[in-house]
Amino acid sequence: MIELTFEYTLQKVLDLKKRQKEELQQQYSEAMNTFETVATKLYHLLKQREKLEEQAREKIAVGTSIHELQQREMLIVQLHQEIQQQQRATSLARERMDKKHRDLQAISIELKKYEKMKQQKQERFLLEEKKREQQIMDELSVQAFAFRV
Repeated sequence: MIELTFEYTLQKVLDLKKRQKEELQQQYSEAMNTFETVATKLYHLLKQREKLEEQAREKIAVGTSIHELQQREMLIVQLHQEIQQQQRATSLARERMDKKHRDLQAISIELKKYEKMKQQKQERFLLEEKKREQQIMDELSVQAFAFRV
């Protein structure tokens, strides 16, 4: 009896989609890490500004020199500019992370379609293989019956 093996005609495409998904998972992970790093830096800058503003209020309440207040105000302004820059960087990192997530979802859906097609073709192949085997068995039993008669 000839044993047939299942060969999926789109196996190379399926393998390519799997590799693309793995690459996108890696890129998404990197984008997430970048976002977390940038967002954490923004958080620390905001906390630093809050602390400086609180110290400035305390100094004003206690009384301090104008020169010291001006220096503190320059620090706050400089920090504010850094915060704005970091907010833009955080926004860009979030957008990149979101895009990588959407790309990953799209390739995952596409990969599932190819895997489903492979599964269906394999099931059809096995069904046809069973039918062929049954036909061969039927033919053998007819020949055996005819031989006995």
